[in-house]
Amino acid sequence: MMKKILVLFFVIISLAACRDKLTMEHPEFIGFWEGSDDKKVYSLRVDEQGSGTFAFVGDGQMRSFRGIIRINGNKIRVGTRILEIITFPILEDGFFMANLDGIEFRRID
Repeated sequence: MMKKILVLFFVIISLAACRDKLTMEHPEFIGFWEGSDDKKVYSLRVDEQGSGTFAFVGDGQMRSFRGIIRINGNKIRVGTRILEIITFPILEDGFFMANLDGIEFRRID
């Protein structure tokens, strides 16, 4: 019984550490982002605890993904959705801008 409690404790601590890693290494992602292309409008929300949502609507579709945000190299994962980070967030004309999967996103909060 004690072993199960210890294992559970370490799993919870490990998950908490993963969330902190995002906010410490990539705080520029925290916030609400919007982007669009010819067919769809996209949104990305990243909260300070390292979780969030990615959604899009258009072209007869509407999808939403939520979960823990993980960044590994040039990939960002939101739940089960993986996006390629073409450009990491940079400050441009007073707004943070990023390119994910070829879509220009602007942080609006």
